[in-house]
Amino acid sequence: MLITRRAQRAGTDATENPYSIPIHTLLTEGASSHKKTAYVDGDIMIGALFAMHEQPEHRRANSGDRTCGKIWEQYGIQRLEATLKTIEKINADPRLLPNITLGVEIRDDCWYSPVALEQTIEFIRESIAAQTGGVLDKSDQTDEACLVTATDDGNALREIVPQKKRKKNFVGVIGPGSSSVTIQVQNLLQLFSIPQIGYSATSPDLSDKTSYKYFLRVVPSDRYQAAAMLDIIVHHNWTYISAMCTKGSYGTSGLEAFKSLAKKSGICIATEDTISSNPDDMEYERVVVSFLRYYPNAKVVACFCEGKSLLEVLVRLSREIYLVNMFLGQTVTGLFNAMRKLGVSGKFLLIGSDGWADRTDVVSGVEQEAVGGISIRIQSPYLPWFDEHYFSLNPRTNERNPWFKEFWSVKFECVMPELLTSDFSALTANQAATLKYNRTCDGSEQIKPDRYKQDTKMGFVVDSIYTLAHGLHNMHSELCGKPGLCSEMETINGSLLLDYLMGVNFTGVGGHTITFDENGDPPGKCPYITLIESY
Repeated sequence: MLITRRAQRAGTDATENPYSIPIHTLLTEGASSHKKTAYVDGDIMIGALFAMHEQPEHRRANSGDRTCGKIWEQYGIQRLEATLKTIEKINADPRLLPNITLGVEIRDDCWYSPVALEQTIEFIRESIAAQTGGVLDKSDQTDEACLVTATDDGNALREIVPQKKRKKNFVGVIGPGSSSVTIQVQNLLQLFSIPQIGYSATSPDLSDKTSYKYFLRVVPSDRYQAAAMLDIIVHHNWTYISAMCTKGSYGTSGLEAFKSLAKKSGICIATEDTISSNPDDMEYERVVVSFLRYYPNAKVVACFCEGKSLLEVLVRLSREIYLVNMFLGQTVTGLFNAMRKLGVSGKFLLIGSDGWADRTDVVSGVEQEAVGGISIRIQSPYLPWFDEHYFSLNPRTNERNPWFKEFWSVKFECVMPELLTSDFSALTANQAATLKYNRTCDGSEQIKPDRYKQDTKMGFVVDSIYTLAHGLHNMHSELCGKPGLCSEMETINGSLLLDYLMGVNFTGVGGHTITFDENGDPPGKCPYITLIESY
């Protein structure tokens, strides 16, 4: 089947596709058959993209190897568990979607665009199958019982047990976390009129509804953080600075917003530099040396970067340059490491955004380089109920999360007993890596407060799910008028659902009102400011 510039789909408006995508090839060959999914069945299905693993290593990514990095607790495991618990809460609430169950399918995007796009294609396959009322190919037949718990996204299972898979009423996606990855996912989803709710993507670019029509977010745009960071710079009378950013929308659009505000405030930016989102050590060191050699009087460096990258430049600079760091993430870690390696620790004073916030993993091992830094964290409530749920989990009973045993092995540095008797060639690279531990997990391990920090954006994850639930609820109230799915919602029109999503008004988990402006943005929030003293 070939969808050209205008194409009709059952139950939806015509879909714009200027690229004439060969859909059958895209949907059957574009996605890996080795990806895992966490699945909870429901009358209406939503998708979620989380970074269950970190990005592929620099050398692997450059060679085309998409093997993801190590398991990610806060951005992956915690967000997945919060999602599953939130779905339970919604389905237990008789006032929300009465007599309708909300289901979810969770996939790993590895904070990496090629992987995220593969996973998005799988969501689109399911959406089209629901719209057309049939299966796309033989691999779309599977044992329904296998879908009750998380399983490998395996075509093999589907061939062995060829029972017809119940078509899904797939309606929307939450995530992914990265702004750059979110933009690429949105470019694909909007071709098929599938709404997307952002819980972490803060790039100002995403406010452009002419480019990203089907995107909304519950997290404020970075323009608020840029303004807060500039206020700090002006307050300290830092009038001559340098700037850098991570390549991609997350860094470049943030830097542009900051530069516009800085110019109006009379701040002189001596130089700018850009660093890739997955650089090697030499690139970090080049940035540090360049700032020290050519702009020694620019004591403040505004860095619109991702967290772990700035840590690598900070372990290679010495007591004179201050770094204003926004949109940290991977880049923060890299910069810190570069400072340490070059023997110039203390040259940067970091003023970092929510990419760093109060994340301890960003400064783990480079605490001295981080001392004196200031970071900004977007207001998001702490969720006590999640702690109770999370501390009760163990790998013997947590069958819904297919990544949990891998996480457990890494967190407690032990080998899951079943891996010792498995065929080594059948193990994933990350599973095989856990075999290096010299003890077996014996069941005595337990997640405790002293080895735990709740994800600071978890409240946004929960709010994004409730946004879809309330949009669907309002749609159901008008179209059906009685409990349970009616014929008008057996196949959901994505364009119509988008209208209901834009009009939601409910109280989020932090007690604030969730609404959206004409750009799909929520009301701005005053960020918290954290001083990094000593560890």
